[in-house]
Amino acid sequence: MMTKLRQLLGRFRRKEEGATAIEFALIAIPFFLIFMALFEMSTMLLAQYELQQAMTNAARAIRTGQARSGLSLNDFRDSYVCPHLTFVKCSNIKIEAKNFSSFGAVSYTDADEDYLDDPSKTLPFSIGGPSEVMAIRMFYKWKFFTPLIGQFMGKTGNSRYLAAGTVFRNEPYS
Repeated sequence: MMTKLRQLLGRFRRKEEGATAIEFALIAIPFFLIFMALFEMSTMLLAQYELQQAMTNAARAIRTGQARSGLSLNDFRDSYVCPHLTFVKCSNIKIEAKNFSSFGAVSYTDADEDYLDDPSKTLPFSIGGPSEVMAIRMFYKWKFFTPLIGQFMGKTGNSRYLAAGTVFRNEPYS
């Protein structure tokens, strides 16, 4: 009986017809996970770039006086931010705009994940007037779909905040 088992195992070991399929099965899952992670990271970085560009265009509207004080956050977002976005869901963007007397007076609150996820906290939104210093920040919560990648990128394990910001002085428009 033992010799028959040895003969069967020896014959199985000499056969190489399915070796490629077995080797592919062993590396297929890690390969596709790495491929998915690469695709998702590329998409996230593209969304980060898009958020920064949208913020730059919105800041330009404030700096030149096209967007003036008294404009609501939703109107500002719909008119000056959303038209520049394709990878990011516009309604989920959190915007902070503050005006200051000088560049030295610019200060921010820590906007970590705990603060941004707290529904009781609201970010200030105030568009300054002519020649005032403005600081604008935008945040977007990016959710990961690839297993394990989110654990390396954020505190919550499946998401991370993308951020864009700028500080400038408004032009002396009238």
